[in-house]
Amino acid sequence: MADPPARTKASFLDWLLAWAPDARRFSNGLFAAGALWAALLATALLLYTQYSSPRLAVAIVSTFAAAAVGALVGFLFGVPKSRSDDPSVSQRDDGSFRPNTNLEQVSDWITKIIVGIGLVQFRDIGTAIYSLGRAVGDSMRDPSTPPGSATVFAVALLVGSGLISFLLTYMWTTTRLYDVLIRGNTHP
Repeated sequence: MADPPARTKASFLDWLLAWAPDARRFSNGLFAAGALWAALLATALLLYTQYSSPRLAVAIVSTFAAAAVGALVGFLFGVPKSRSDDPSVSQRDDGSFRPNTNLEQVSDWITKIIVGIGLVQFRDIGTAIYSLGRAVGDSMRDPSTPPGSATVFAVALLVGSGLISFLLTYMWTTTRLYDVLIRGNTHP
């Protein structure tokens, strides 16, 4: 009787991605990172709000809003540009049309507006984030906790959720959406 094959020790990431048919795809890694972030976030929210439904609801809605803004900005910054050798030609030699670049143009304009406003209003951004964090923190604060801890938690919650969703959406848009657009462009 032959010995069973020796098992190699799998890494945690291999174990986490084993459910996916193509576990090495970058987009699956982004999904796993997002799932890990969501699990850590849910744990922190449950522990901080002490399972209080009203405070938990405020925290979840605030987190979702910050993540939605971060994802929208990440998508706008990550939209890939199509290559256009001659913009005056509306049809290629093989009879296929060039891709529509309206999304690219809108993304480019809004990205420039966001960067411009961010540079002009740079000093006010911190004040606005603090004010928003204080309002959210006050609405989800337990009266027995120190007043400043809720603001710190809320600012970390909003900024962290916005940045993580920005990064994950940006990386997905620049990698996976690019693949989708290329495939759609090459198949008639």
